[in-house]
Amino acid sequence: MVDEKTYNSGPSTYEHWLDLGLTIIPCLKGVSDVKAWSSPDFKITKEEWKQKYPNHEIALRLDDHVDFDVDNPLVKRFIKNYLKSSPNIFGRDSNPESHYVWKGKLTFKQFILPAELNDYCKIFPHGSTLCEIRTDAKHYTIVPGSMHSKAPEIVKWEKYSALTEYPGNLNNDLRKIALSSALCILYASQGSRDAYCTAIAGALTKQTEWNEEEINEFIYNIAVAANDNESDKRRLKGTTIKKSGRKFGLPKLAEIIGCSTKAISEIFNWVGTQQAVSEEIAQECIGDVIEYGQDRYIINVTGKLEGVTIKKDIIIDGPTLMNQKAFYDAVMSQASVWIPKMKVSDFETIMMQKFETRTKSIHYVKEASKELVFIKYFKHYIKQENAYSEKINLLEYKRPFFDMDKKSLEFNLDAFEDFLTDKRVKIARVDLVLQVQRILKAKKNRGKVKIKDDQYKSCVSWKIDDYEIDMEDLIIDGEYKEVIKKLATSSLVQPASCDFDPTSAITLTERIIEPTELQVNLQLCKYDFVNDWESQSMGYGLGQSLPPKFSDFMIAHVAAEVAQNTEFNIWQGDTTAATNNSFDGFQKLIAASAAAGDIPAAQQVAAVGGGLTALNIITELARVTDAIPSSLYGKEDFFLYMGTAAAKFYVTALGGFGANGLGANGVNNMGSQWWNNGSLTVNGVKIFVCPGMADNKMYAAQRSNLYFGTGLLNSTQEVKVLDMADLDGSNNVRMIMRFTSSVQFGVAADLVEYA
Repeated sequence: MVDEKTYNSGPSTYEHWLDLGLTIIPCLKGVSDVKAWSSPDFKITKEEWKQKYPNHEIALRLDDHVDFDVDNPLVKRFIKNYLKSSPNIFGRDSNPESHYVWKGKLTFKQFILPAELNDYCKIFPHGSTLCEIRTDAKHYTIVPGSMHSKAPEIVKWEKYSALTEYPGNLNNDLRKIALSSALCILYASQGSRDAYCTAIAGALTKQTEWNEEEINEFIYNIAVAANDNESDKRRLKGTTIKKSGRKFGLPKLAEIIGCSTKAISEIFNWVGTQQAVSEEIAQECIGDVIEYGQDRYIINVTGKLEGVTIKKDIIIDGPTLMNQKAFYDAVMSQASVWIPKMKVSDFETIMMQKFETRTKSIHYVKEASKELVFIKYFKHYIKQENAYSEKINLLEYKRPFFDMDKKSLEFNLDAFEDFLTDKRVKIARVDLVLQVQRILKAKKNRGKVKIKDDQYKSCVSWKIDDYEIDMEDLIIDGEYKEVIKKLATSSLVQPASCDFDPTSAITLTERIIEPTELQVNLQLCKYDFVNDWESQSMGYGLGQSLPPKFSDFMIAHVAAEVAQNTEFNIWQGDTTAATNNSFDGFQKLIAASAAAGDIPAAQQVAAVGGGLTALNIITELARVTDAIPSSLYGKEDFFLYMGTAAAKFYVTALGGFGANGLGANGVNNMGSQWWNNGSLTVNGVKIFVCPGMADNKMYAAQRSNLYFGTGLLNSTQEVKVLDMADLDGSNNVRMIMRFTSSVQFGVAADLVEYA
């Protein structure tokens, strides 16, 4: 036997291979030309080869050798990362460095991507085949000294230094190379790469014994090979995933790639994760346990239906939750999807963990228990009485108090007891205290309330921490202020370039709307209505309570007066004037902005001398619409706001009477009935009639650019009637309203003024 070191460039003839005592096989086009080549007794001599097979390819039977056959060029990117030694490399001109050979034995393995991933491999000469571990007496490989069968190329050594054993775990390193190559081919597109790498790290953490440094290196190498410009950010994925809680895994990876979990698990099986993969797939397909009701649980399951990923909720009871067969039957019957099975012991462990960490659904279904009824009564009490943001209401009027900072609710137990009595709910005092403590989780609270600068008064209440109040039940006392913010952009779309060019701009404008605190205090004497308000028919006499019918009449009257006053203030309000002085209206605010130059000059239309008439209204409206910026014209919420007088002039003009060239019968021969209380428009702009606006003014604006502010919307609709007979013995009746109101606009540059 010849020492193979004598071949400086490696064995390259059948004589050289036979001299090394190795078994070679004559092949044509890569296929053995002899039978029984795999038999242990198969031998061929130099003379026999010379006589029968002088032009055949030389195939080395891999009895005690390993040939790592590289078919996909991406594989070569990872060889340098993981091979600790590669002294023997051969190939051909069109596919150099495609075979790596060592002495030793492994298990034969072809690394081929699953069929559903074929689209990723269309550009490669060998399609989905990445590489192959060839080994044992049942396999051979065409070696140097041969003319390649698929092309007239000589198979030649590119590196040779004796066929020695690999200095490490060759199987693990080759499988890392194969998995890296596959994940590089499947690498996610921009925007999903971080999640993709996180999912890889999660899968390797769950499925392998790799340490975090090993995972870090693995993912970083893939990112670099995939030309990820943020590869440095992926370098510590193994470290971060080890420290995190719930981890992405194979299902998430499959979702990103757009394949089945089964397909991606086949790839990860290359590094020996098959058993663990099966368990993870099953676990990931079963979502968290959510408690829906007594002995009722919701679980979201993920499975496949005709190749499509389906996520569906199932509702089960406790026994089904802990019984694998019953659970899988429920998944199939309710969701009609299949999820992988796992060991019974693993299922019980996983479901126990999910049950122990279960959450309660916000739609939790409770029984109609005493506890629930009591809670409903309490919520009804809060809704009826309202909660107030100032504690003085609790002290003086026994009204509930809500601390907006601490999110706590305080209430007077006596007042709540009176409410229950009115509802004919009989609860002994001692039982009421117990239910308040046990059901409402309330605690008795002894505090103080500031009544003057340096004076405090004790206030005993019951306090509920972390109370979730309905904002409709909360009355906020004190001052009100809101910042109105409007965004405007410029030069938003620009020609594309490689660099970031911050030529676009966003302008943020802010205006303050600060509602004014207002009130109505009205006192009436019953004597004034004894004869006037059907006293005889209603059986009304002095000293009696105010008749409900009259009370309703006065409430409606006061509310209507407030509404009319508010309408005038919205437009003509002026805090410095004698009337309509509740708050500054739009006319004053807009005029100030116009004077300051905030409204473009082209959008400030001077009112016609002598005022608006039916003869000039159409001309003046045209001037206003001409002043509307093109960027605002046609907006859905854009209106032309005018007073009642201007609207009447416009209807008159539209009606005809021979004016404005319309003829006596007007538009569509409808005469003076043209409008008939329908909608008005001018030049495609909708008209909004405002009774509170001055006669010779008009404004064009988006509805979304005009704001009306109040503390609570229903505060302007609430009137309290207080009969003083029980308080001071008089026959007076007081009517009380307290509310806040104000107006403001957002962007002055989006307004058109006619004044």
